[in-house]
Amino acid sequence: MTLFPGLRGYAAERQLRVPAEASQVMGWLTDSDRREREWLRQVEAQIVAVLAVRTRFPLRWELQQFATVEPAGEATDITVRVQGQMVGIGRVLHLLGWRDTTTARFLTGEASRGADSFVSAVTAQFTESSP
Repeated sequence: MTLFPGLRGYAAERQLRVPAEASQVMGWLTDSDRREREWLRQVEAQIVAVLAVRTRFPLRWELQQFATVEPAGEATDITVRVQGQMVGIGRVLHLLGWRDTTTARFLTGEASRGADSFVSAVTAQFTESSP
């Protein structure tokens, strides 16, 4: 039995190869305007999710996204890792094992959706722009 079940990480990992140079991919990933639009979209989605869920303890979570870009000849390999964790009072309850299985499934699902969304955005960006 784990003393604090909520310490386990709930993550998703996706790998893809795009037909673009690594510098082009890095430029797109670090574009501040694109990142701001993505952040606003995520905040709006979180507000809707929080308003839709009515519980005794409001549950909040965060997703951390890490992308690795490696040149592969005339293409680029991208690996994205997304990890979800509870924040606020929900994190304390989760660390103590409250609804551990349900929360673990939820966080794994959110991490998977985040990783899939990232892969879809990268694929759309570099598949459409390739000759």
